Amino acid sequence: MSSRGFRKIVVKEQSYKWRFQARIQICPEGLYNNKLEIDFGYYDVWLYMNDRENRPADYEPKIITPAFVSTCIVEALNLGWNPSLKHGLFKVIYREQTFKKE
Repeated sequence: MSSRGFRKIVVKEQSYKWRFQARIQICPEGLYNNKLEIDFGYYDVWLYMNDRENRPADYEPKIITPAFVSTCIVEALNLGWNPSLKHGLFKVIYREQTFKKE
């Protein structure tokens, strides 16, 4: 994972890098092959501009903030994500204010 477009965040005295590209991608700083991916239902509204009956359910939050990313990390840790592993992909789904492991 390249560092392009990533922002730094510190949660529980651990540094992470994160970015948003349709899903929130998070990795511990220095362990870029250990990935946490948060799917919160985002979709590009332009894809459904002329097809509203097939448009997915609306998603929350509308704006991805560092506070939300911090909450995502804490919840992923509670669901079993181990940020000290060298490799891995841990996927979490966020719907209706609930985090679930995919």
